[in-house]
Amino acid sequence: MEPTQKTRGSSLSRYADAISAPVAAESRRSEPRFIGGIVRHYRIANILSVIPFVACFAVAQVPRQRGGRPSGVPAEFQFLYQGSIPSGQLKAVWAALPYESITLERSRCMLPCPAYKVTLYRGSPAGQGRETYEDRFGRAELHATVPAQSLDNYIRLFPEKSGDFTGRVDIWSYGRLCYLLSKSQFSGLSDRYAAAWTDDRTFTVTATASGNTKTVSEYGGVGPIELWGIQEAIDSIAQGVNWTPK
Repeated sequence: MEPTQKTRGSSLSRYADAISAPVAAESRRSEPRFIGGIVRHYRIANILSVIPFVACFAVAQVPRQRGGRPSGVPAEFQFLYQGSIPSGQLKAVWAALPYESITLERSRCMLPCPAYKVTLYRGSPAGQGRETYEDRFGRAELHATVPAQSLDNYIRLFPEKSGDFTGRVDIWSYGRLCYLLSKSQFSGLSDRYAAAWTDDRTFTVTATASGNTKTVSEYGGVGPIELWGIQEAIDSIAQGVNWTPK
């Protein structure tokens, strides 16, 4: 029997609906992605527009350098960033350093801890004529009562022997140490920092400037990080000195 016009229309309608339904569904599914893509691109554009301002702000916060050295360096420490000391100015550079001597003392403890006292002195060239290589060094002294004992292979021994020793410290190391004390505001630290526990060590840093002596002692390693940095800097310099027995 031949299908009627109404039957053919219904079949074609159902066929059209079957074809258009997936397309419509896909359209509905892609619409959020399309809109989301627009939103993401809009956000990215906003972020990119802010980057130049952030970069300018970050650059503004970085300390500027002039002539290869940081700005704001006090006059007495500027030679540290100049690469060399002009001929004839060595004595003046030594004299401008604020500290006449800097000392670190570490006490005994219940364990086999090294106990010693190391003092570094500001140089004072006595020559009236041409500067010598020796003029670039200040005096250093070491009094070791308990030498370091090796407990493992990870820590360098210092001091290696007990006794009294002498050595030399160069103007660059001593100058940087003076700058560290000044930058750390050593003169403003408390005179003593102490832990609540017992059976620990005492570390003492003493610095003399213009005849005035400042001493900061620390028991148990609870002092400010600036004090720890000063202690480690003195030790680092001392470990590089060529010590000879007195």
